[in-house]
Amino acid sequence: MSVKKFTSALTSAVLLASSLLFAVFAEEPDYNTVYINKHTPVLDGIIDPEYYSSFHIEHVFPPYNDPEMYIHGNGIYSYYETDENGVAIRDENGEFIYRGDTSYGWDVKASSYYLWDDDNLYVAVKVTDDDYGCADYERMIYSIYDQQAAFFYEDSVWLKFKFDNWNSSEKQQTIAAERPGRAMISSFSALPYFVETCDPEAEDIFFDIYSGLAFEHNEGNIAASETSDGYIIELRLPLKGTLKTELWKAGKILHMEYFCVNDSPENARYCEDFINDYGSTPFPNREGGCFIDLIILTDKNSYQMVLSDSILQNDVNLDGEINSKDLVRLMKYIANNSFVKPQDINGDGKLNSKDLVSFMKQIAAGT
Repeated sequence: MSVKKFTSALTSAVLLASSLLFAVFAEEPDYNTVYINKHTPVLDGIIDPEYYSSFHIEHVFPPYNDPEMYIHGNGIYSYYETDENGVAIRDENGEFIYRGDTSYGWDVKASSYYLWDDDNLYVAVKVTDDDYGCADYERMIYSIYDQQAAFFYEDSVWLKFKFDNWNSSEKQQTIAAERPGRAMISSFSALPYFVETCDPEAEDIFFDIYSGLAFEHNEGNIAASETSDGYIIELRLPLKGTLKTELWKAGKILHMEYFCVNDSPENARYCEDFINDYGSTPFPNREGGCFIDLIILTDKNSYQMVLSDSILQNDVNLDGEINSKDLVRLMKYIANNSFVKPQDINGDGKLNSKDLVSFMKQIAAGT
């Protein structure tokens, strides 16, 4: 081994040993706070490097046999006995017959990244999902206009947000976007589970995103791309509302109440249109535009998202300096295995021991 390599390895070892010692006494980070950096990205369905300067969330959906854990599994993914059409059947008491598990393979993961500027919140979601379960365009349009679906019952994501002190502390807005990037829609609730359509011209809501019946107004605020193992959805959410100037600035807090990924298999079946009780639909067997083979994977954690305009890349503890204290904080995040992750040090979209090694080398080199 050369003297240079030996010195570098020794320096890294000393840094690591010191960090391990200090980590015992270091203050614990807030594992539910996401610090968002200020930058205007290109909306192209690609995760720009600037997204990695913000904290991000790695959403994990572990296997559960409890149907209450996730909003629901339908069709082939149902937790209940179903008929040949995938519809859950009831017993003589009118109760669904719980079969004890679901056939779902639990293969989906998601990471969400955030940026903001004076007028918008930007969200980039990277989903690992190796089977393409998306409705035909005509079916998707039918589900919005005729079935008045508040969300997309196909491969898609949806996020629910709220602000403190925005007229009503219970007001929440949900944004849904489908995998192909053809459409995004919005709904809001004044109380939990009470969903209404969004008309930004008539309602004092957070983001200038319309509900399904007017989804064309949202064009230009969504981009999507396919990856080798899934897809990326990137959203621009324009701020609206009477309190925008007061609430949308550095130091203010936005809450994400929950995050969902809808997953359908390739060649998923469409369910019968139960909204239109009379007459036929344009599709065979009175089918509508929504898949019955679907599971909604839900991260029910609540995250507070702090707007910042001064986050330095790799400043993990946000004290304005890059040093061994940041290495200690990074080690705590990795050891805690929390959903919220700090900056991605090596820019590979993952936070793990490789980031520690990369960070130690940077500190040792003084960069």
